[in-house]
Amino acid sequence: ANLYGGLDRNSSRLVPRTIQRLQNGLPPELRLTNNGQEYTRDFIHISDAIEGIIMVAKASLESNSNIIGEIFNISSGKEYRIRDIIDIIISIFQPGVKYVEVKGGVNYSEIVNQCASNNKMKQVLGWEPKISLKDGLIMIRDEYGKE
Repeated sequence: ANLYGGLDRNSSRLVPRTIQRLQNGLPPELRLTNNGQEYTRDFIHISDAIEGIIMVAKASLESNSNIIGEIFNISSGKEYRIRDIIDIIISIFQPGVKYVEVKGGVNYSEIVNQCASNNKMKQVLGWEPKISLKDGLIMIRDEYGKE
């Protein structure tokens, strides 16, 4: 899954790049494939990812652990259109701004649709993320306000 949250300023990632463009008076960019397809991704807040990692680590340290060698996806398990994520960011940071579509906006090989199932985490360890995408983005806005 794609991580977001905190005060990440890496402009190669969707959330910081979109926020930075808004702060600089530029329209956010919705990057599409060369033929106009939309990308989708699974986003998880960094706090949820850390909690999931800690849960797997603790379970693997138990003397009767049955998860040694198992693989777990720590993800939201939700597939979001990038367009929808940009819309949410705009609504939180600068309502009314419009984004621009950029075909071929990614100049490297990129998977178009990506979403990981977190069912195994739920079933085996009872874990699931707590922070919704919108709530996580509001948390970022609030952190930016503290600077």
